[in-house]
Amino acid sequence: MRTARTIEQGIKLVRLLESVRFAALAVLLGAAAEGRVERVEILSRSDLLVSKSFGLAGPYEKIIARVHFKVRPDNPHNKQIVDLEKAPRDGSGEVEFSADLYLLRPKEANRGNGALLLEIPNRGGKGILRIINRASGSADPSTGAEVGDGFLMRQGFTIGWVRAGSDAPRRAARTRQRGPSERLGSR
Repeated sequence: MRTARTIEQGIKLVRLLESVRFAALAVLLGAAAEGRVERVEILSRSDLLVSKSFGLAGPYEKIIARVHFKVRPDNPHNKQIVDLEKAPRDGSGEVEFSADLYLLRPKEANRGNGALLLEIPNRGGKGILRIINRASGSADPSTGAEVGDGFLMRQGFTIGWVRAGSDAPRRAARTRQRGPSERLGSR
């Protein structure tokens, strides 16, 4: 007969496997095109649930940033990017774009498990906390209900969201990607 503890461990394992599946999908999708991160611009940094500690990982912080990328349109791996050949290029022939990055991570990095669970969200939302942590769901997790039961945090994961397309609704706290045309003001 199964004990409540065994069932809880099974549920946690299923949650973890779902996390791994999402991360693997993100890696596979990201590997299809080639580019590089040019720089990361930190826009804000704040405590997540002030005074809340998540087990051995301790307190968490929320980091909102913008990641600036460059890709070469002449690279065969990038041919699948729609209309890339029409995008404006910089002096070295590369196309620049940026994407929002939203992170929840242990304030003391050495207390985390060293793993990043990265969600590439559909239309800029943040669903992984709802799925894994049983959270209420939020574009900007700031309350206990929006963070959920803290499962991923207690395991020491850094949780991240980066936007993979420029069609996200323009709402506060939604992650977005900014393509060359938007950056130049033609959108």
